[in-house]
Amino acid sequence: MKHLEDLLLQQAAASRETQGPTPPAPVVDVAPRAQSPAPSSSRAAPATAPREEVAAALPVQRLVTGAAFPVMAEGAERDRLMERLSEFRRCSPRTFDGENVDHWIVEKWLMHMEKLFRDTFVEERDRVWLATHFLDGEAYRWWLDIQDNPNTDLAAITWTRFKELLLAHHFPTSVKRKMEQDLRSLRQDERSVAEYEREFSRILHCIPFIVRDDEDKSRIF
Repeated sequence: MKHLEDLLLQQAAASRETQGPTPPAPVVDVAPRAQSPAPSSSRAAPATAPREEVAAALPVQRLVTGAAFPVMAEGAERDRLMERLSEFRRCSPRTFDGENVDHWIVEKWLMHMEKLFRDTFVEERDRVWLATHFLDGEAYRWWLDIQDNPNTDLAAITWTRFKELLLAHHFPTSVKRKMEQDLRSLRQDERSVAEYEREFSRILHCIPFIVRDDEDKSRIF
Protein backbone atom coordinates (compact mmCIF):
# COMPACT_ATOMS: atom_id res chain seq x y z
CA MET A 1 0.00 0.00 0.00
CA LYS A 2 2.81 2.33 0.87
CA HIS A 3 4.46 1.46 -2.40
CA LEU A 4 1.29 2.38 -4.34
CA GLU A 5 1.09 5.81 -2.70
CA ASP A 6 4.70 6.51 -3.61
CA LEU A 7 4.01 5.67 -7.26
CA LEU A 8 1.01 8.01 -7.34
CA LEU A 9 3.05 10.84 -5.81
CA GLN A 10 5.84 10.27 -8.36
CA GLN A 11 3.33 10.40 -11.28
CA ALA A 12 1.82 13.62 -9.98
CA ALA A 13 5.25 15.18 -9.63
CA ALA A 14 6.22 14.04 -13.11
CA SER A 15 3.02 15.48 -14.50
CA ARG A 16 3.73 18.85 -12.91
CA GLU A 17 7.29 18.85 -14.29
CA THR A 18 5.99 18.03 -17.79
CA GLN A 19 3.38 20.80 -17.78
CA GLY A 20 5.77 23.31 -16.29
CA PRO A 21 4.95 25.83 -13.68
CA THR A 22 1.53 27.41 -13.82
CA PRO A 23 1.99 30.63 -15.71
CA PRO A 24 0.89 33.74 -13.93
CA ALA A 25 -2.28 35.37 -15.05
CA PRO A 26 -1.54 37.39 -18.13
CA VAL A 27 -1.36 41.09 -17.60
CA VAL A 28 -3.20 42.91 -20.32
CA ASP A 29 -1.17 45.90 -21.31
CA VAL A 30 -3.84 48.42 -22.11
CA ALA A 31 -2.18 51.01 -24.31
CA PRO A 32 -3.39 54.56 -23.95
CA ARG A 33 -6.09 55.40 -26.43
CA ALA A 34 -4.64 57.07 -29.43
CA GLN A 35 -5.66 60.67 -29.76
CA SER A 36 -6.19 62.50 -33.01
CA PRO A 37 -3.13 64.59 -33.77
CA ALA A 38 -3.59 68.27 -33.31
CA PRO A 39 -3.96 70.05 -36.65
CA SER A 40 -0.68 71.40 -37.85
CA SER A 41 -0.50 75.14 -38.36
CA SER A 42 1.05 74.52 -41.76
CA ARG A 43 -1.91 72.44 -42.92
CA ALA A 44 -5.26 74.11 -43.63
CA ALA A 45 -8.45 72.42 -42.50
CA PRO A 46 -10.05 70.55 -45.42
CA ALA A 47 -13.41 72.27 -45.02
CA THR A 48 -11.93 75.78 -44.99
CA ALA A 49 -9.55 75.62 -47.91
CA PRO A 50 -12.15 75.26 -50.70
CA ARG A 51 -14.15 78.22 -49.40
CA GLU A 52 -11.05 80.39 -49.37
CA GLU A 53 -10.21 79.41 -52.94
CA VAL A 54 -13.71 80.24 -54.15
CA ALA A 55 -13.70 83.60 -52.41
CA ALA A 56 -10.35 84.50 -53.92
CA ALA A 57 -11.62 83.71 -57.40
CA LEU A 58 -14.50 86.21 -57.28
CA PRO A 59 -13.61 89.38 -59.25
CA VAL A 60 -13.93 92.79 -57.69
CA GLN A 61 -15.44 95.42 -59.97
CA ARG A 62 -15.48 99.16 -59.57
CA LEU A 63 -17.99 101.38 -61.33
CA VAL A 64 -17.19 104.91 -62.37
CA THR A 65 -18.52 107.37 -64.81
CA GLY A 66 -16.52 107.71 -66.62
CA ALA A 67 -12.57 105.56 -75.31
CA ALA A 68 -13.10 109.28 -75.63
CA PHE A 69 -15.60 109.21 -72.79
CA PRO A 70 -14.93 106.44 -70.24
CA VAL A 71 -18.11 104.81 -68.94
CA MET A 72 -16.54 101.99 -66.94
CA ALA A 73 -13.12 101.93 -65.34
CA GLU A 74 -11.42 99.91 -62.65
CA GLY A 75 -8.06 99.37 -61.06
CA ALA A 76 -5.17 101.44 -62.34
CA GLU A 77 -7.30 103.20 -64.98
CA ARG A 78 -9.77 104.40 -62.35
CA ASP A 79 -6.91 105.72 -60.21
CA ARG A 80 -5.41 107.49 -63.22
CA LEU A 81 -8.68 109.23 -64.09
CA MET A 82 -9.35 110.38 -60.54
CA GLU A 83 -5.83 111.73 -60.19
CA ARG A 84 -6.18 113.56 -63.52
CA LEU A 85 -9.46 115.12 -62.39
CA SER A 86 -7.91 116.23 -59.10
CA GLU A 87 -5.02 117.90 -60.94
CA PHE A 88 -7.37 119.60 -63.39
CA ARG A 89 -9.56 121.00 -60.62
CA ARG A 90 -6.55 122.77 -59.14
CA CYS A 91 -6.53 124.95 -62.27
CA SER A 92 -9.97 126.33 -61.30
CA PRO A 93 -11.78 125.60 -64.60
CA ARG A 94 -14.81 127.76 -65.35
CA THR A 95 -18.27 126.26 -65.09
CA PHE A 96 -20.72 126.52 -67.97
CA ASP A 97 -24.40 126.47 -66.96
CA GLY A 98 -26.01 127.00 -70.38
CA GLU A 99 -28.36 129.71 -69.08
CA ASN A 100 -28.77 133.18 -70.63
CA VAL A 101 -26.33 132.25 -73.36
CA ASP A 102 -25.28 134.88 -75.85
CA HIS A 103 -23.17 134.27 -78.93
CA TRP A 104 -19.87 134.60 -77.03
CA ILE A 105 -20.27 132.58 -73.84
CA VAL A 106 -20.15 129.06 -75.30
CA GLU A 107 -17.18 129.80 -77.52
CA LYS A 108 -15.32 131.53 -74.70
CA TRP A 109 -15.90 128.56 -72.40
CA LEU A 110 -14.65 126.11 -75.03
CA MET A 111 -11.58 128.26 -75.68
CA HIS A 112 -10.94 128.43 -71.93
CA MET A 113 -11.12 124.64 -71.61
CA GLU A 114 -8.83 124.10 -74.59
CA LYS A 115 -6.28 126.47 -73.11
CA LEU A 116 -6.30 124.47 -69.86
CA PHE A 117 -5.98 121.24 -71.84
CA ARG A 118 -2.84 122.55 -73.53
CA ASP A 119 -1.38 124.03 -70.36
CA THR A 120 -1.88 120.84 -68.36
CA PHE A 121 -1.06 118.39 -71.19
CA VAL A 122 -4.49 116.73 -71.20
CA GLU A 123 -4.72 113.90 -73.71
CA GLU A 124 -7.51 113.76 -76.27
CA ARG A 125 -9.07 110.69 -74.63
CA ASP A 126 -9.60 112.58 -71.33
CA ARG A 127 -10.92 115.90 -72.63
CA VAL A 128 -14.65 115.18 -72.85
CA TRP A 129 -14.65 113.37 -69.51
CA LEU A 130 -12.92 116.30 -67.78
CA ALA A 131 -14.92 119.06 -69.48
CA THR A 132 -18.30 117.55 -68.63
CA HIS A 133 -17.43 117.73 -64.92
CA PHE A 134 -17.77 121.50 -65.30
CA LEU A 135 -21.21 121.61 -66.86
CA ASP A 136 -23.98 122.85 -64.60
CA GLY A 137 -27.65 123.77 -64.75
CA GLU A 138 -29.23 123.54 -68.20
CA ALA A 139 -25.91 122.58 -69.78
CA TYR A 140 -25.59 119.57 -67.50
CA ARG A 141 -29.22 118.61 -68.18
CA TRP A 142 -28.44 118.70 -71.90
CA TRP A 143 -25.47 116.36 -71.32
CA LEU A 144 -27.60 113.97 -69.27
CA ASP A 145 -30.12 113.80 -72.14
CA ILE A 146 -27.30 112.82 -74.50
CA GLN A 147 -26.09 110.10 -72.14
CA ASP A 148 -29.61 108.73 -71.61
CA ASN A 149 -30.30 108.51 -75.33
CA PRO A 150 -30.06 104.79 -76.25
CA ASN A 151 -28.74 105.74 -79.69
CA THR A 152 -25.77 107.63 -78.26
CA ASP A 153 -22.37 105.96 -78.44
CA LEU A 154 -20.54 107.80 -75.66
CA ALA A 155 -17.23 106.13 -76.46
CA ALA A 156 -17.36 107.70 -79.94
CA ILE A 157 -17.80 111.29 -78.73
CA THR A 158 -14.42 112.92 -79.23
CA TRP A 159 -13.61 116.43 -78.09
CA THR A 160 -14.25 117.75 -81.61
CA ARG A 161 -17.62 116.00 -81.75
CA PHE A 162 -18.51 117.29 -78.27
CA LYS A 163 -17.88 120.88 -79.39
CA GLU A 164 -20.06 120.37 -82.45
CA LEU A 165 -22.92 119.02 -80.34
CA LEU A 166 -22.67 121.83 -77.79
CA LEU A 167 -22.53 124.57 -80.42
CA ALA A 168 -25.38 123.06 -82.43
CA HIS A 169 -27.54 122.99 -79.30
CA HIS A 170 -26.92 126.63 -78.36
CA PHE A 171 -26.70 128.05 -81.89
CA PRO A 172 -29.71 127.04 -83.98
CA THR A 173 -29.86 127.84 -87.67
CA SER A 174 -31.61 131.17 -87.10
CA VAL A 175 -28.77 132.44 -84.93
CA LYS A 176 -26.15 131.29 -87.39
CA ARG A 177 -27.90 133.07 -90.27
CA LYS A 178 -27.97 136.32 -88.31
CA MET A 179 -24.25 136.10 -87.62
CA GLU A 180 -23.58 135.24 -91.25
CA GLN A 181 -25.31 138.47 -92.23
CA ASP A 182 -23.01 140.35 -89.91
CA LEU A 183 -20.07 138.78 -91.67
CA ARG A 184 -21.46 139.67 -95.09
CA SER A 185 -21.61 143.30 -94.07
CA LEU A 186 -17.84 143.33 -94.11
CA ARG A 187 -17.95 142.93 -97.89
CA GLN A 188 -19.84 146.18 -98.31
CA ASP A 189 -16.93 148.25 -97.12
CA GLU A 190 -14.30 149.49 -99.49
CA ARG A 191 -11.20 147.55 -98.63
CA SER A 192 -8.60 145.44 -100.37
CA VAL A 193 -8.84 141.67 -100.55
CA ALA A 194 -5.94 141.35 -98.12
CA GLU A 195 -7.59 143.69 -95.64
CA TYR A 196 -10.88 141.89 -95.96
CA GLU A 197 -9.25 138.50 -95.43
CA ARG A 198 -7.46 139.74 -92.33
CA GLU A 199 -10.70 141.09 -90.86
CA PHE A 200 -12.61 137.97 -91.81
CA SER A 201 -9.95 135.72 -90.25
CA ARG A 202 -10.01 137.78 -87.06
CA ILE A 203 -13.76 137.32 -86.67
CA LEU A 204 -13.59 133.62 -87.46
CA HIS A 205 -10.85 133.22 -84.89
CA CYS A 206 -13.21 134.62 -82.26
CA ILE A 207 -16.34 132.79 -83.43
CA PRO A 208 -15.22 129.85 -85.61
CA PHE A 209 -18.55 128.06 -85.17
CA ILE A 210 -20.15 130.36 -87.77
CA VAL A 211 -18.35 128.71 -90.68
CA ARG A 212 -18.09 124.97 -90.15
CA ASP A 213 -18.27 123.44 -93.62
CA ASP A 214 -18.27 124.20 -97.35
CA GLU A 215 -22.00 124.94 -97.30
CA ASP A 216 -21.51 127.71 -94.74
CA LYS A 217 -18.63 129.15 -96.76
CA SER A 218 -20.65 129.14 -99.98
CA ARG A 219 -23.44 131.14 -98.35
CA ILE A 220 -21.06 133.78 -97.01
CA PHE A 221 -18.83 134.09 -100.05
